Amino acid sequence: MTETEKSTSGKPRKNRRLFIQLLTGLIVLGSAAAGICAYINRPNPPVGVELSRVRGVGIVRRSRWHSRQIANVELNDRRSSRIYRDGYALIHALCDAADQQYPIVQLVELPAGCYRVSASTEKGGQDMLLGLLCAAYEEAFGVEIAVREIETDVFVMTCPDHEALKLRLSARRHPYFKGDFADTPNGGRSDRTWYGVEFACDMDNLASYSAYMMRKAYDAQRPAMRDRLLATAIVNETDMTGLYEGTLSWKFYDHDALIDQLGEAGLKLTLAKRKVKALVVASRP
Repeated sequence: MTETEKSTSGKPRKNRRLFIQLLTGLIVLGSAAAGICAYINRPNPPVGVELSRVRGVGIVRRSRWHSRQIANVELNDRRSSRIYRDGYALIHALCDAADQQYPIVQLVELPAGCYRVSASTEKGGQDMLLGLLCAAYEEAFGVEIAVREIETDVFVMTCPDHEALKLRLSARRHPYFKGDFADTPNGGRSDRTWYGVEFACDMDNLASYSAYMMRKAYDAQRPAMRDRLLATAIVNETDMTGLYEGTLSWKFYDHDALIDQLGEAGLKLTLAKRKVKALVVASRP
């Protein structure tokens, strides 16, 4: 066989290989798209049926006529912890359990609707409770929820001028937070719009607490803003040690107002890329 004949006979084989590779790629993409479509268009869970098979966790979808919006959260590091939410979206209980530890990144949305979610553990504290709730959500809704390290946009907290810092060094030995809805700045009665907190903590704790309070305000935002707020993280780069005490008061559902309050205290928040640990909600492989 001449060189020309060899070259000519090899072309059909090469073309067949390229065709098979292309077809395989299309099949994989089609399967993935079908899976995503099926997840997005999945029917909502039935009303009034227990969805959790994980001991210590209850999940029941509520009709809007029976949704009363009751919330009770008690978290401890090592001892018993519990969450009870009735009449809220599923993400609320997950945000409660993640508390100050992790921002939440939703690569897929949890089913819509109002739910009664209860979770409790007598030992293991908050970490155990979060693990139980994630396991129950995974089994009930076909998702995967895990803590992952991701690179994302975060707020970096710095102190440009230590002399201008309005927080005081604290004599306390342990972190302390006491917050509640407060009277409006003009002296009006509390209307669950303004929030005030008295604290004594280190800068890492202040950063994680502030990020958590921003995430808690996500529900009043437009849908396009909610996922961004749930993923809010603040990284402390002040190089300050020790516990500091002070007070903050801001309009609860306005995360920019909290950023302004931190700025008035002498701390600066700027957006930058950093690696952080986040609680990621994704479709199951």
